[in-house]
Amino acid sequence: MDINYELYKVFYYVASSLSFSDASKKLFISQSAVSQSIKTLERKLGQPLFIRSTKKVQLTPAGALLLKHVEPAMNLISRGESQLLESGSLGLGQLHIGASDTICRYFLLPYLQKFHRKFPDVPIKITNASSMGCVDLLEQRRVDLIITNFPNPHLNPSYIQKTVGSFSDVFVANPAYFDLADRIVPFSELGTYPLMMLDRKSTTSEFLHHIFLQHQLELLPQVELSSNDLLIDMARIGLGIAFIPDFCLKHKPEDLFLVRTQETIPQRQLVASLNPTLPVSASTEEFLKLLPVSGQETEAAETKTDADDKLLMNFEPEETEALDLIIPKYITSLIFGGMVDAVASENGARMQAMDSATSNAEEMIDSLALQYNRARQGTITQELTEIIAGAEAIS
Repeated sequence: MDINYELYKVFYYVASSLSFSDASKKLFISQSAVSQSIKTLERKLGQPLFIRSTKKVQLTPAGALLLKHVEPAMNLISRGESQLLESGSLGLGQLHIGASDTICRYFLLPYLQKFHRKFPDVPIKITNASSMGCVDLLEQRRVDLIITNFPNPHLNPSYIQKTVGSFSDVFVANPAYFDLADRIVPFSELGTYPLMMLDRKSTTSEFLHHIFLQHQLELLPQVELSSNDLLIDMARIGLGIAFIPDFCLKHKPEDLFLVRTQETIPQRQLVASLNPTLPVSASTEEFLKLLPVSGQETEAAETKTDADDKLLMNFEPEETEALDLIIPKYITSLIFGGMVDAVASENGARMQAMDSATSNAEEMIDSLALQYNRARQGTITQELTEIIAGAEAIS
């Protein structure tokens, strides 16, 4: 199948902006050229991709399906260009990381500093998102790797994962407002106080709700935010008891204390994850070498040779794992290809049938027009003959 990259590139920009004029500006081509490219692609695929109206442009179901496949491909091409064109003299390519604001601030910063000092010419790009949102970024191939909390039920089991840290979650409060500093508080009682935590779109919220559910308790937080720092500030002024990761409290604040709970809160981990379907850039490999092993940089890890460092993380899965990953995708692609071919064949047959019907209709119209003209001419000839015969009879 002949794939015209330019046609799909135009389709991607129109589908992303839902505007022919915006796409033409981004592509630096005329709007008529954009429209013509879309028409060519629609003819090639045999079905409309957009619903055009004077007010707005919408994707058809076929267009939405095509965008679902084209978008990851465009992101992958863009990342490839970035790695080749934006790389420094070392040829490492751009480093693109997805992580939450909290993880960036309290965990990643020193390692980003080390990497930048070691490779000052390598561009570093950070996309800020929640741990759940980071998984979507990696799935869409928009980042090289992500650093997220674990457990994270949204992480694909096939992802390459490396544990880079561990932490505990704690409840903190201001002793001036909550007289709990000298007590061990059960969850059942803790739930009666105003609890503050991250919103439901976070793995932290899922984690705490799951713990309360295990103890057959309902968790009804009074405040749900998207920032751990803001939760700490609100705890300082006595608005409630905040649930946060302990690494957010690098230095124990004088105006806050840790609320001791009767039930044990399991530790969580920080993991670096990579999509095995993406090529691993040299910059990503170098950055992973700077991250701690299992949350602790031991002397052994620090004194490893360069050869050992290269083996810090094995990006080649076992044969069975590779087959388990590849075979379902291969079968899916075969089925999808068969379905596309079937739809294309059906549309082709319909177009051929409509073309034949149109040709037959045109031939029938021509035949009927000829018969009508002959009949009309015969009628006129007969009338003229009768008139002439009548005139001769009178004379």
